[in-house]
Amino acid sequence: MKDSNRIVCSVCSAPDHLRRDCPMIKCISCGNLGHFKEDCPNEKKRARAEEETVVSVCRSCGSSRHIQASCPLRFQSIECFQCHQRGHMMPTCPQTRCFNCGSYGHSSQLCHSRPLCFHCSLAGHRSTDCPMKPKGRVCYRCKEPGHEMADCRQTAVCHMCNQTGHLLAQCPEALCSRCHEKGHMASSCSKLRCDTCSGQHLTTECKHRSSAVAENRMDGSSAEETSSNGSDAEREAGSDATPATAQVEETVVMFVPSGIKRDGRVAVIIDGGYFERVLKGHERRDEAQYKRTVEVLRSTLDFLGEVFQKEPVAYWFDTDPAAFTEYIENSMPLPHREKAFRESHLRKRFLLDEMNGTRQLSNVVARLVGRMKKQKGYTRDGQRYVWVQTGVDVAMATCIIETFLYQQFQQVVLLCGDADLYPAIQYCHNQRRSSPSLEQTNPVRVCGTSSSISRIYGRDQDLCDFLPRILLDAPRHVEGEREILFPTHTIFL
Repeated sequence: MKDSNRIVCSVCSAPDHLRRDCPMIKCISCGNLGHFKEDCPNEKKRARAEEETVVSVCRSCGSSRHIQASCPLRFQSIECFQCHQRGHMMPTCPQTRCFNCGSYGHSSQLCHSRPLCFHCSLAGHRSTDCPMKPKGRVCYRCKEPGHEMADCRQTAVCHMCNQTGHLLAQCPEALCSRCHEKGHMASSCSKLRCDTCSGQHLTTECKHRSSAVAENRMDGSSAEETSSNGSDAEREAGSDATPATAQVEETVVMFVPSGIKRDGRVAVIIDGGYFERVLKGHERRDEAQYKRTVEVLRSTLDFLGEVFQKEPVAYWFDTDPAAFTEYIENSMPLPHREKAFRESHLRKRFLLDEMNGTRQLSNVVARLVGRMKKQKGYTRDGQRYVWVQTGVDVAMATCIIETFLYQQFQQVVLLCGDADLYPAIQYCHNQRRSSPSLEQTNPVRVCGTSSSISRIYGRDQDLCDFLPRILLDAPRHVEGEREILFPTHTIFL
């Protein structure tokens, strides 16, 4: 009786442990023994979707979170084609007259009254049972037999404004869906509209289209001439090449580490917006530019790891995409929202999704903490409310101090050009002087371009003010007795 009540493992039948502690349990994720799927250390991360997704924008409110069919503001923004008021459609317009019962407020499709005869326009019977059918056609205007409405002498009534003297095609309240002007319909509109520039001319006669084609031809011919006479062009052009050509043709020369053994880790705290602004071609927010940013960031981290001979771990601080979406929906004009949503989608897919994963930027952690807020500012039109980014500088300053004090990394590097972060760096320097436990800690180093790094260095005399500056737009960097070449410097402004 005592042996029958003994508790044993349901996997190996051993009496000294239960199933949750059994060494013979098999993980269904990796196939190894000793753990469950929930505790698997080798569990693969969810792969990012490779298929091309289409960014859809609601044509009623401009939001990217739903389409027009499910828009909650659809009926508030929709315009009635009959009374030109917002909030309802033509079938439920209060000025719509039902052809079945003759009353206003609904159409014949929504009428609950008796059927209307299409022959004499009277209610109570169908046209097949009309008593006036043997007398011939009945005029729909005066309800008299013997003639049609086109030959009726009674004054015409417009179905749009219910006024006499004109028809719907000549109604002054009619709104043209092509040129958006009142006084005529699209069927009688005499104005043309270009699909390229929205001008009043044919698309084939558009000057913008012809100029774009000419530019493409000129670019193609210049590319052929450059390829055929490459050596001569390089000697003649030299350093006077145009920035636009350099942005298009210049490729990223990746930094190749030397292979020296690295001990410890270096934390690189990056201002994402600043890093993108110091790259050539940052005005082009397309797929190629974001892929190029990923390559430059990977090469920069390898370069910083070679400078300190430590493994780089980066923290990318940027604005939350949800906050940026709210800014687009609340502030940006409707015609420009679709383009902004498309650019934001490309940036998330080809730049942010590459971080903290198993791809090119596996050593980069994205911290999307930024928000957008309205505040008073000065614009070209005077003092107005403008949208600004907030929260990123505070989060970066907190990360600098915590990373330095906790000593989780042997070196801390700030890649930023904002002088607002200097108090956080100065606080870390003061702690090195006052705290005995931080005396041997390496000072915080600042990395950037030659045009922006001067805002950080030289405020107060400290050890880091006499250390060599890490310039990303310089061809080489000297750290101690070592000289490290940085071929990617040509990409930075």
